[in-house]
Amino acid sequence: MTKTFYRSNVLFCGIFITFKSKDQQMNKGKSTDGLLRHIRKEHNINVNGRKDKLNLQNMGYYHGYKAYKFYRTKNRPFEIKDFSQINTLFEFDNQLKAFFYPLIMSVETSIKNRTIEVATQGNDPTIYQIFDQVLTRNKDDNETESKQKKFLRDKTNFRRSVDSLICNRYNSIFVSHYLHKDEPLPLWSIMELFSLGNVGKFLELMNKSLRIKLENSIGMYNNSIDQQAELLIKHVFILKPLRNSVAHNQIIFDCRFQDFDIRHSVKEHLVRQYGVPDISFDTITDYFLLILYYLKLFGITRSKQKKLIKDFSDIIDSFSKNINNTEIVDRVLFTNPQLKLEAAKNF
Repeated sequence: MTKTFYRSNVLFCGIFITFKSKDQQMNKGKSTDGLLRHIRKEHNINVNGRKDKLNLQNMGYYHGYKAYKFYRTKNRPFEIKDFSQINTLFEFDNQLKAFFYPLIMSVETSIKNRTIEVATQGNDPTIYQIFDQVLTRNKDDNETESKQKKFLRDKTNFRRSVDSLICNRYNSIFVSHYLHKDEPLPLWSIMELFSLGNVGKFLELMNKSLRIKLENSIGMYNNSIDQQAELLIKHVFILKPLRNSVAHNQIIFDCRFQDFDIRHSVKEHLVRQYGVPDISFDTITDYFLLILYYLKLFGITRSKQKKLIKDFSDIIDSFSKNINNTEIVDRVLFTNPQLKLEAAKNF
């Protein structure tokens, strides 16, 4: 008897999704033991014993094993021969996330606090007055007419995003404290709700004089290389995907989180700061240098700086030793991480 197959088409977010009949369902899921056999037989990777089983259960097959087999994209697989190498990549990534989390949160908080100070000084601090008095890049004379229109459109969209944020976070103490007293929300209450992406958009919409004032307050403004005072904005958007990946336990060791091309001028700025031959943001060491740059501007002590460099160096040294594969090390760390870290000691 010929089987009849039924399909159900559903429109979801503008895309037709086809649901297959029972006769077309996927293969049944495997047990951990079954996955181990699959890895051994189909992928030709040496995997055995209770330790490997526990490691696979802890990292997950797709979240861990499948994801760590590749460098950045599925088009560039690592030459993995032993499951212990996958576990070394997994542990390396977790150590990096644990290392970066408090540092990037500290940088984010410091940028927010300095932005609040510059934006509210001498101005009405309520959020919609800030839109009218501070987020006025669309009126800057130094911007072209097309750029002014773009920034006005961005400002309108950003205001809609802020309204939505207030609505969605109504029960947050930062919002309810003012709304229950029928008072307008000040910038500092909204800034507590801002993601790093929100902060970047806020900075992007600030007028030029305040952007210069903010970069001067941090100690980074340089008219010769940053005439539009946009370097801080670019750095925020570089750090945003790293911050989100760390916060949401996504893979960071190979910088697969970076989703846009970074301008040469931004890379060259850090090259000059550290006196190293190349910074590409293709390796996690470069992100450490960017974070360290801001921690130093925000007053980190010399001893703390040295300790951070040593801790980061220990993490990559341990990875290089335990992975037992120079090809993987070179692709992940490139060839000069210690050169950059030595330069960081003298920064």
